[in-house]
Amino acid sequence: MSIRMVVSRGFNFTESGGGGMVSPVLVVADNVDGSTADADISGSTPGGPLNSVIARLANGSGEIITAGSRNGDGALTLTFPSTGEWLAYIESVLGDDTAYSTPVLFTIRPAGGGVPDSGSGQLVSASLVVSADTYISNGSDMAVNFGSSDTLRVGSTFIASVNKHYRILLRIPLGSFPRDVAIDGAFLVLTGDGSGSTDDLTLTAYRLDQQGWVEDEATWLSWATGELWDAAGGDFLVDGDQEDYEVGDAGFSTAFTLAAMIAKALDLGLPFLDILVKGPETPSAPSNFIDFYSRTAVVGVEAFHPYLAVNYRLNMTGSVASVVTVRPALVGSVLVNAHANG
Repeated sequence: MSIRMVVSRGFNFTESGGGGMVSPVLVVADNVDGSTADADISGSTPGGPLNSVIARLANGSGEIITAGSRNGDGALTLTFPSTGEWLAYIESVLGDDTAYSTPVLFTIRPAGGGVPDSGSGQLVSASLVVSADTYISNGSDMAVNFGSSDTLRVGSTFIASVNKHYRILLRIPLGSFPRDVAIDGAFLVLTGDGSGSTDDLTLTAYRLDQQGWVEDEATWLSWATGELWDAAGGDFLVDGDQEDYEVGDAGFSTAFTLAAMIAKALDLGLPFLDILVKGPETPSAPSNFIDFYSRTAVVGVEAFHPYLAVNYRLNMTGSVASVVTVRPALVGSVLVNAHANG
C-alpha cells in the first residue's frame, strides 16, 4: 500500500478552458509491449478540436514529446521512445482557443512485462475530494485565517531580514471509505499555480493530532476561534508516519510515500485523514516556498483542486457507489497528476 504526493513542475500551462473551451479527459492504460499505450479521449469541446497528447518521462529527464493526436473524442494509440513512468496531458486546440486535460501518470513496461496483480478482488479506481484546506503563517499573520484563499502556501519567505513560515492543512474524508480493502496505491494530488521559488525544497507531511480544526477559523495560534493549538503552528504527530518529499527544479519528483499514515487512520476508524504539510523553515534562509491551488480556487479545471486518488481492491461484496467521488482519468493503475508553471 502506498500513497504518493505528486507535484509536477515540468509542464507549463499558460491557459485552461479559454474562449469557452472545455477541458477534455485523458485515460491511458498501463502498457505491456514496451513502446505503445492505449488511450481514450472524451469530453472535448464540440467542433473537433485537435487533441495532442503531450508527454515526458515522469522523472523529468528527456524531451517533451507528442505521443499521438486526433481530432475530437475517441480511441488513440500513443507511441513512446522508451519504457518507464510517463506523464501526459491533452492540449486541445480549436481556432485560437486552447484547453488542457488533467495530466495522468502511467507506465510503459518492457514487452511481456505485464501489470502486476497486487491482490485479489475487483479493482476500483476513484478519488476522495479534500473537504477542507487552508494554510497558516507565523509572524505578523499568526492570527490571520486563510481559509478563503485560492492558494495554499508552504515553505518560508525571508524579506527585510524577517522569516515567515507557511504550513498547509488538509482534510480528506474517510468516514464512508470501505475498511475491508487492499490499497494498490493512493496519491495525494496538489497542483502548483506557478508561484514560488525554483530551488529544491523538501516538504514533509504529518498526520494532524487535532481533527476538530476549522477551515475558516484556523490560524498559526489556534485550530478554531478561542481554541489554541497545544503548540503554535499545528499539533502534528512525529511518530514515524511522517514522510519527506523533495520538490526539485528538474521538473518532477520521486514518490512521497505515506503508507503508514493512511493505514493508521483506517485502522483507528478515523472519519478524516487530517494532514499538515510543512517545508523548509531554517532561520535567515532565502525564501523557498511553493503555492498550490486550494479546493476553492477558480482555475477552469476542477481536478486541479487537491484530492486523494486511490486504487484499491474490494475484499468484500457490495456496492461502493456512495463511497467516493470518481474523477475521470483514473482507470486501472492510472494516476491523475499535478502541474505547475515554474
